[in-house]
Amino acid sequence: MDFGVRTLIERARGDYPVIIAGPEEHALVAVHEFGLGRAEIVAADTDEAVAAETVERARHAGALILKGSISTPALARALLRSGDRSSRFVHVALLAFPALGRLVVLADAGINLQPTGDVQVEVAERALEVAHALGLTGGVCVLGHAEHPDKRIASSKRGVDWAERLTRRFDGEDIAVAGPLSLDLALSDRSRQKKGSALPRFDVVLAPDIVVANVLFKAVMLSGGAAAGVLASKEAAVAVPSRAGTPTEKAISLALARLLADVRGGFAVYPSDRSVDCAPEVPYATGRGQ
Repeated sequence: MDFGVRTLIERARGDYPVIIAGPEEHALVAVHEFGLGRAEIVAADTDEAVAAETVERARHAGALILKGSISTPALARALLRSGDRSSRFVHVALLAFPALGRLVVLADAGINLQPTGDVQVEVAERALEVAHALGLTGGVCVLGHAEHPDKRIASSKRGVDWAERLTRRFDGEDIAVAGPLSLDLALSDRSRQKKGSALPRFDVVLAPDIVVANVLFKAVMLSGGAAAGVLASKEAAVAVPSRAGTPTEKAISLALARLLADVRGGFAVYPSDRSVDCAPEVPYATGRGQ
């Protein structure tokens, strides 16, 4: 399995500080074996304490953050408390499908529960930013259960709204938008040919809710592929692999965060002079999560 993954990791090699949020063996192995910086581990009694200290150290050291043993929502809350609330965090995943021989960008498998309204646009923008940083130029597709919208299903109706909203947002840009659309038509050239579809190639898939996205993320992990994630806002990029992920998947996550930091001008967390006093009023996942 490669499809550009090896190049992504090799590009991220170097001597730079990495803060691992919570002791986790595979995270440390990923940093050391793949040559991805110098690791420092933060440990504390609770996820919240680990997350807060991790973000503080990373801000002062100009370091990348790699999630270790703590949950993604705990880390997201700490980032939001220390940074700019005007920008929403999105969980953006990179999926490697061996059977398809390709990479696909997925959102949102870890943070935004059921995107609606302007959140739909922000989720798509962050996912497309990751795709374009990777050199993926295919379109963006909202996932559904069938080839056509189904008015009986709420997620299908949201998918129609999402696709229409993105069509308006990217009007005049060379970005194909479709949805809701079944997964096989979104990703498989063979399926499109067999079904007589003239749809273009899609490199970004947007799930109607966190359940669909997380199930797809974990299914790729369990079926011989690779799944890696980052938390991305307009300003920050943090590596958030699944705690059950392999060292390679954790290395991909860190390399992806490094790529976004480089594309944006060399930063990975908020500048140290940014701060907020309250938690965000957004429908983020609040459980333990990935």
